Amino acid sequence: MGVLGCQLPTSTTCSRCNARLFSRETFSMCCFGGKIVLPHIQSPPEMLALFSDQTTEGRLFRQNIRDYNNVFSFTSMGVYVDERINFGGRGIYTFRAQGAIYHKIGGLLPNDGTTPRFLQAYIYDTEHEVENRMTQSEVLDRIVVEKIQRILNQHNPFVHTLRSLGQLQDLPRCRLIIKEQPSDRRQYNLPSASQVAAIIVGGDDMVNRNGRDIIVETISGRLWNVQDCVGFYDPLQYPLLLPYGTYGWDINTHDDNGRGVSCCDYYAYMLQIREGGSSLLLRGGRLLQQYIVDNYVKIESQKLRWMRSNQEKIRAELYQGLQDFLNRGVNNAGNIGCRTILPSSFVGSPRDMYQRYQDAMTLVQRFGRPDLFITMTCNPNWEEIKRELLPGKTPQDRPDLLTRVFRAKLEELKEDINGKGVLGTVVAYAYVIEFQKRGLPHVHMLVVLDEDDKLNNLDDYDQIVKAEIPNEHEEPQLYNVVLKHMIHGPCGIQNPKSPCPDRVALEVQPDPVCDEIRQFVDARWVCAPEALWRIFKFVINRIYPTVERLQIHLPNMHQVRFQSDQTIANILIDERLNKTMLTEFFTLNRNDAEARRYLYREIPEHYRWIRSERLWSKRKNRLRVIGRIYTVSPAEGEKFYLRVLLNHIRGATSFLNLMTVGGVLQPTFKEAVEQQGLLEGDDSIRQCLFEASTIRMPSALRRLFVTILVYCEPVGVRALWDEFYPCMIEDYAFSSNLSCNVVVNRLLRDLNTLLVQFNKNIKDFDLPQMTTEVVSAMPRCIEDELSHGISQEDLLAIERLNDDQKSAFNIIMDTIERCQNSIFFVDGPGGTGKTYLYRALLANMRRLGHIVLATATSGLAATILPGGRTAHSRFKIPLSPDSSSTCSISKQSDLAKLIQKAKAIIWDEATMAHRHAFEALDRTFRDIIDVDLPFGGKTMIFGGDFRQVLPVIPKGTKSELIQASVVKASFWSQVKILKLRQNMRSRNDQQFSQFLLRVGDGEEPIVGDGMIRVPECMVIPWENELSINEFIYQVFPNLEDHINDASYMVERAVITPTKEDVDMLNEKMMNMFPGEEETMYSFDSVEDDTRNVYQPEFLNSIYIGGLPPHKLTLKRGAPIMLLRNIDPKLGLCNGTRLLCRGSYQNLIDAEILIGQSIGTRVFLPRIPLKTTETAGLPFELTRKQFPVKLSFALTINKSQGQTIPHVGIFLPDHVFSHGQLYVGLSRGVSKLTTKVLVKKGSITGQEGVFTRNVVYKEVLLHSN
Repeated sequence: MGVLGCQLPTSTTCSRCNARLFSRETFSMCCFGGKIVLPHIQSPPEMLALFSDQTTEGRLFRQNIRDYNNVFSFTSMGVYVDERINFGGRGIYTFRAQGAIYHKIGGLLPNDGTTPRFLQAYIYDTEHEVENRMTQSEVLDRIVVEKIQRILNQHNPFVHTLRSLGQLQDLPRCRLIIKEQPSDRRQYNLPSASQVAAIIVGGDDMVNRNGRDIIVETISGRLWNVQDCVGFYDPLQYPLLLPYGTYGWDINTHDDNGRGVSCCDYYAYMLQIREGGSSLLLRGGRLLQQYIVDNYVKIESQKLRWMRSNQEKIRAELYQGLQDFLNRGVNNAGNIGCRTILPSSFVGSPRDMYQRYQDAMTLVQRFGRPDLFITMTCNPNWEEIKRELLPGKTPQDRPDLLTRVFRAKLEELKEDINGKGVLGTVVAYAYVIEFQKRGLPHVHMLVVLDEDDKLNNLDDYDQIVKAEIPNEHEEPQLYNVVLKHMIHGPCGIQNPKSPCPDRVALEVQPDPVCDEIRQFVDARWVCAPEALWRIFKFVINRIYPTVERLQIHLPNMHQVRFQSDQTIANILIDERLNKTMLTEFFTLNRNDAEARRYLYREIPEHYRWIRSERLWSKRKNRLRVIGRIYTVSPAEGEKFYLRVLLNHIRGATSFLNLMTVGGVLQPTFKEAVEQQGLLEGDDSIRQCLFEASTIRMPSALRRLFVTILVYCEPVGVRALWDEFYPCMIEDYAFSSNLSCNVVVNRLLRDLNTLLVQFNKNIKDFDLPQMTTEVVSAMPRCIEDELSHGISQEDLLAIERLNDDQKSAFNIIMDTIERCQNSIFFVDGPGGTGKTYLYRALLANMRRLGHIVLATATSGLAATILPGGRTAHSRFKIPLSPDSSSTCSISKQSDLAKLIQKAKAIIWDEATMAHRHAFEALDRTFRDIIDVDLPFGGKTMIFGGDFRQVLPVIPKGTKSELIQASVVKASFWSQVKILKLRQNMRSRNDQQFSQFLLRVGDGEEPIVGDGMIRVPECMVIPWENELSINEFIYQVFPNLEDHINDASYMVERAVITPTKEDVDMLNEKMMNMFPGEEETMYSFDSVEDDTRNVYQPEFLNSIYIGGLPPHKLTLKRGAPIMLLRNIDPKLGLCNGTRLLCRGSYQNLIDAEILIGQSIGTRVFLPRIPLKTTETAGLPFELTRKQFPVKLSFALTINKSQGQTIPHVGIFLPDHVFSHGQLYVGLSRGVSKLTTKVLVKKGSITGQEGVFTRNVVYKEVLLHSN
């Protein structure tokens, strides 16, 4: 594969000013289509020849041109230049300046004993002028100095004046006035000596002196600043670039048509490439870099001066809801007077960066996290740059070419990525231009791809990213490019000349007077390419879609602008002044029914704000725009709560309408937010217990009280106890001779029993102490294991085992009776009765008095086993184990004693766990039991189905998934496999059973790319989106007739591969489900976010695996699923399916649908849930919400381990990982009760519906 170079389209020429225009440049960067007409800068032929000299003398002149200019300049330059960047001789030369730049001018004569410098050298001791200049730098050549001196003596009007001044006998009595350019002088006239300066002798009249003229004294004890708004600012500092003394920009600059020209437009015009011109600017090389930086700083300094003198106006905008809140305390009146601030309109200011950050977060909130991070850096060796260079010039001499060619290539890159979609369809992007230490521009671009083009695994990334050195023989050109530009050589001690950045130490000290302008100037570093980028007005950052910022203000507290001569009466009657984006949003909702469907922030997507008319108008073009409301700090009180309401309430018609909840007008926005359930009340936990107490279910109330103690970190526990303990004892048997203390003590013991399973004790809380407590010598965890009840049904199951089950049962029991060390793996397809076998083993061993620990990988599978716990919680296995992990169990702990006494351990769904989890358990058992055998010599009974999904590895490759499987564990060679073959789940449909096995083993005939044909009787044909409704009806027939029907709900579910499709299906079915909706919102926060970097609506939009949604909508009788382990002993585990019996503001009343506690009523409070490191967030989000979500639909992974007699498999896209299709199909019991809807199921030339089946046979080999 070759490397295709990006060749830019041919450049064009502006027909008005003859400027060269590169690809995608327009006349707006040169002359604005002829609106700016300025004379070109002229130069004497002999100076032009010196700049073009190709001899050694000319080359050294250009190399040291800044030194030559410095010795001939009339003014000194005050600036800090980073000279270290050019040490070592590697890389391109860069003029990089920090802070402010000043041009200073001193007296006409030097102080006694000092060498004349700058303008003094033209007046004093002219007999030794060349020698005086030569002493200022060692790199100067005398011949070149003399040549420049002759040229300036002949052509420069400032030199003429100074030479005349030096001839005067009464020089000590003279002063020199350097004149500002007259406003009526023709722009194209070269200045004469009399026009640029005047000599004053003694007390001559100075009435005609202009305010910006400079008076130079004969001998001055100080240096005077030259104002940057006068025309002589440039020719006094750059005599080599402007040998005719041509004035630069000043406030009187106008074009040939008499129109004023801004400073930025002037230099953009002068720095254009024009054929045949004699200007020395673009020939100036290193001096050109200095000239560009100097004049850009001048442009920016003028802006900063205006901002410093207009602070009152800027603060008015800041505090009237037109800019984002940034600093805490800005609303404190005592702080306002001592702050000098930069507005958000100034690029690089704190507010500008904060607003752009919030705009970018709005994109993330809307489209999700970026998929690609793309960087492109300017290459000085690009052909388009080299082609434009004059003889003897290098890319470093032409920062204008570096800037313009990079910008042209950036536009081509944007067109390829965003326009042509070469990496996929782009729905959003953001980029910023930055400049390297040596000044070269580069772009950082973040790209969000469409859902259909997202990169879901490493194989997808490999399609667009090459992360290895190319083969030298197969791809020699690409090999050389990578080696040259992407391989980092040695640095540090091995190579002191390496351009790697130095390390620096910073000390941050508080500034008692906050002056943002001074801080910006002091911290500013500017190089020529960046200065040119801004002079040419190229875009420094861009975001797409455009984010429209929406104004927010309290009633009658918006900003009003008026003229100083207007009367108050006229201002008050002007209706336009009362119209803001927000008030007109209310007006729009009153008049437009469609607008009432949208939130305030969604309005810009459908309507555009016409600023001149101050109204919202229906959007007619296809311009993509999204909105966001300016940020507000919680410290701003009512304004913050107004913003919360606007982000949640649709169709508001007024401020009062927003404050009305349930027909009741609330006195404040805060109380309206509380009534809407958008703000957690101070007594939310008390309200939760109160709502539960009214249902009068004391047993459930006791468990709720314990759940609150364990998970909710309540305050005022004793007050809660005093109020609600009477409700918790209502089901206790009372007698007349039973004292109150006895009843309370019984309640405390019951609560303590519940707390112990969470490793808590009644003594850990501010509760009454139990008056009698029997202390057992046996650890509580061992007592619990010995107290498990044995059901008669499980004992009878021993006699009902089929042949395969019976064989496995006997082999395991024989090992137990012989006290042998064995590791078993019970392997069988879904429905072959693995759980049935485990229950029989548990009943038999417990009947014999043995301790057997029943665990499973998933909480759902654990609830089906008597006394079951998840393996991770039982053995304290790390959530993300690695190859050296161990469990968090000390050898002296009660849990260690329990493990030592255990006869066997059962671990179901083992195929779902990472092998590092098993190896961590192996190491821990060896240590605890002190036996160097696998798992310390314990009998281990693993079980699962390798046909099902493997351990989850985000974006993992096939090889990574296989390596994570238990078959790759260090002990696997010692495992004895016990096979179950007879499918008990689908025994009434043997054809379906055989079909499932062929799918799981990858033996079903395939067509094309792993596609198998779905049996016709299972297919729901895809015609359009309405097919989903028919599909749902087949799985949930007559849904409206089965409200609160637990048996109906537990037997049905729709499963699909992705969470996004699960959410879509649940929302669709919830809309079909009859009943009144109850909406409950989460309370989201980020710890230590004192500057409100993460806005509430962004936190609300985060919806990742394991977290409930911010907006939870339920109806009575709807199925829900638990999202975390709440009470494993009761069966409340991650994945447990429940039926909503009632939902309240602070409580959910639910009934358990599966497991050992089926039919039990439970109360669920809001609990704080925190994201983990694997969430990929740069912060820890805490979401306080009910830990449930709707479960009409489940992901395939969540459904694993469940039997669903009436199941529907929805495949909008084909499955993407091993075992997913098999798991989905094997939840069912027959072909007739299993329905499949495939959106992309057609294959050209084939009849029927097809879908992909992904099977990694490398894993299956071990189970066969």
